Amino acid sequence: MPHHISEEHLFTFAVIADTHVTEEEASAIGGYDVDTVKLGAARSAYVVRELNRLAPDFVVHLGDITHPEPGTPAYEDSAERFHSVYEALECPLYLVAGNHDIGEKAYGGEPLPPQQTQLTVNDDMIAEYERHFQAQYYSFEHQDCLFVIINGMIVNSGLDCEAQQRKWLEALLAENQGRRVFMFSHYPAYLSRPDEPGHYDATDEPGRSWLLGILERHKVEAFYAGHVHTFFFNRHGATSCYVLPSVCFLRHDYHELFRIAPGMKQGRHDGAKLGYAVVQVHDEGHLSHIIRTHGRTDDPAGEVEHALPLVHGLASRGGGVGLDLRQPWCDSANIPTPWGLDVFRRKRVRNDYPLLALWEMG
Repeated sequence: MPHHISEEHLFTFAVIADTHVTEEEASAIGGYDVDTVKLGAARSAYVVRELNRLAPDFVVHLGDITHPEPGTPAYEDSAERFHSVYEALECPLYLVAGNHDIGEKAYGGEPLPPQQTQLTVNDDMIAEYERHFQAQYYSFEHQDCLFVIINGMIVNSGLDCEAQQRKWLEALLAENQGRRVFMFSHYPAYLSRPDEPGHYDATDEPGRSWLLGILERHKVEAFYAGHVHTFFFNRHGATSCYVLPSVCFLRHDYHELFRIAPGMKQGRHDGAKLGYAVVQVHDEGHLSHIIRTHGRTDDPAGEVEHALPLVHGLASRGGGVGLDLRQPWCDSANIPTPWGLDVFRRKRVRNDYPLLALWEMG
């Protein structure tokens, strides 16, 4: 798998995901305890301060901006609290709509609990999101690279805006044929295999094949997604596909990947698995550094300034070093989905954290 990174660095941007900010007086909400809910804003505030020190050209947020969904009592106050935290960011911020922001993806062929059906993506929730945040899909340019934000929730929805987004995206990429393209969606196309069965945490068919076809035909350089609060990496043709951790909490179902018992709150506060990405774009290729935040909410006076990692496994220079790991480095596990979803299905996904550790070692 060739992966060439040139010496000339052009610019840097950052990618964050799944902040789940909630209004200040919130109690336990949506199945999450009050401690988890209230940590969203504090952990985001730390990330904002750290990003300001790292000084990227811009930041992309991959969605699940707030925890309460549009139409719920705490939504407006939570949106205001998000803005109050992120207005301190000293560079442009581009937002992607997540399921907590705009509604759940449409499920086909499986009964859903009534409360879940009410939260399926719809035009009213989209309008409410756009009133408080940004457009549901759009693009922007930076140093001759094209950055494309899509709404993964509406894929397979049958809404009018699904066809409109598809037409817009295909025309946009056709007009920019040959340019470097970075694409962002809340939903991953898949987690471990392009032919894996449909499940809550990936794009279902037929939308998945359409999306992968877009990546293949236009040789999209990178595709960034969130939603699962867990790191995954795949190469799909010419495209590097990243699924990012959350800055707020780990989804407890994904602790089934690991061989030790989870810590407090079913592992939701496993700090080493919280973080964000800083992406260095070079004249040829890019490097995505996963910065682990360890769940910090430190007071500014106690923070220590640090730079990006000095090495990355995809850009090693000089002689190659081979590693033989005693434990499996590409292990897989069956992950059940909580919240009454995927009742008759299991996700079999790969643990990519050993890969991330090798990247960090250089």
